Amino acid sequence: MKSDRITIRVTEDEKKEISVVADKLKMNTSEYVYSAIMDKMQVDKLNDSQGQFLNLFDTSFKRSYEPFQKHL
Repeated sequence: MKSDRITIRVTEDEKKEISVVADKLKMNTSEYVYSAIMDKMQVDKLNDSQGQFLNLFDTSFKRSYEPFQKHL
């Protein structure tokens, strides 16, 4: 059960815009904001994972290519 709160400050126009989008998605404002934050967190985790993979791939490629390059 959710019991903690997070409060954010937005302009009146931002609040109206958030409410309009939430209504279009048949969500209340809290559900919409929560959903947006969770989506952002998932994207950030994915980006972190991709970055780690690219670093690992780069390191592996350099290690495997270096002996071949020295051989040439």
